[in-house]
Amino acid sequence: MKLTRRFAGFAALPAVAALLLTGCGSSDASPSTETRSADQSWSYTTGYGNTITLDHAPERIVVDAYSAAALWDYGIRPVGIFGYGVGNPDVTDHADESTMTVVGREGELSAEALAALDPDLVIGYGNSDDPTRWTWWDEPMGNTVNNVAPFVGVKFSGASTPDVLSEYASLAEALGGNTDTAAAREGKEAFESGAERIRTAAGKVDDIEVLALNGDSSELYAGTTALAQFGYLKELGVKFTGPGGDKGWADLSWEQVPDYPADIVFQFAKSAEAFAASPVFVKLPAVTANQVIDFDDKRPNTYANYGAWFERVAQLLDQARNVA
Repeated sequence: MKLTRRFAGFAALPAVAALLLTGCGSSDASPSTETRSADQSWSYTTGYGNTITLDHAPERIVVDAYSAAALWDYGIRPVGIFGYGVGNPDVTDHADESTMTVVGREGELSAEALAALDPDLVIGYGNSDDPTRWTWWDEPMGNTVNNVAPFVGVKFSGASTPDVLSEYASLAEALGGNTDTAAAREGKEAFESGAERIRTAAGKVDDIEVLALNGDSSELYAGTTALAQFGYLKELGVKFTGPGGDKGWADLSWEQVPDYPADIVFQFAKSAEAFAASPVFVKLPAVTANQVIDFDDKRPNTYANYGAWFERVAQLLDQARNVA
């Protein structure tokens, strides 16, 4: 397999990793583009703080499913797609997968299929330890991909939802997308309106607590505020209960669930069928009170999609009563 190298400023692969990692010092750096020089070189600084430089503006990009949804509405049309959520419109949203070549599904990726697309960039959720690779790839796969095209990591771990959405908008602009269409403005307005409704509703229900659950009859996890969307809801005043921790998911058993009394349950969408068959779940006070709402931590990263979900959350908070 011949690996095409079309990015400026990168020599041998170890130098690639060293250069990219050098810029990763600040975890709160804002993503930005730098002015193009006369030779039309292109650069972009990610939310992790590392800068990607090409000798020309990128034209062919390959993205994970989460990024396909986020960039599509801004007019970005990837040539390839990979990752969790491929084939699932609940993840890819408006992105038309039929126009993209699938180079991997779930945690797998075909380096040969990727190289055949001759991409300028590969974009996806970054790994918190090494943002130059996708969060679910091991280091060797990350190195292989960077030998085809530089990887642009979008920071989501430890980031707040507005930061994630803002980074995608910044990246879309850098790629030549339009973030100021009527639809884009309406989506952002819906997001901001929904967030404000949640803030207002949460301020009126001090004693209402939420437990986020994901799993099935044998395995169970509690979502924590380390997840971007729950961290942001906490900022808006929503109170969460559960084992907590600095990871997005905390191990839990059905026997432990009653130890965390909750007035509202956030139910992972794909867990609904399994939870309906659980004798513990169906007897939870929040469930018997019909104070349950679906969630997905990998929902499409668009203002419009979050805005619609925020409206549902706000509506539930408005109607919720203390049942725990």
